[in-house]
Amino acid sequence: MGSLYRPPVGSQHLSNNFNVELEESINLAATESKKIMLIGDLNANFLPRQRLDSHSRELKDMLTKNCGISQLIDQPTRITQNTSTLIDVVLLVLTHPHNIPFSSLIKLGISDHYMVG
Repeated sequence: MGSLYRPPVGSQHLSNNFNVELEESINLAATESKKIMLIGDLNANFLPRQRLDSHSRELKDMLTKNCGISQLIDQPTRITQNTSTLIDVVLLVLTHPHNIPFSSLIKLGISDHYMVG
């Protein structure tokens, strides 16, 4: 189980190698037959049929196509006056979906992000 934070695109804190390093870590865990679950804020919109910037598209494609990881949350997790995005994720390797019987959002009044669980 891992907790992730990926700074927004353009942040000085976002590593140019973030996607590569994350994919290497996931692949290493997979070669050791580890069950993989990742929770965090990836600042990439995982809502279906949304236009993504190239960095977010690359991250989403790497996770879903290269690593076989699926997103369990299917509703927006960050809602503002003008936007609704799914950037807070619960990701799970597709070979172990039975390990998580359900996932949910907890709407907190103190943040524009919902807590995922």
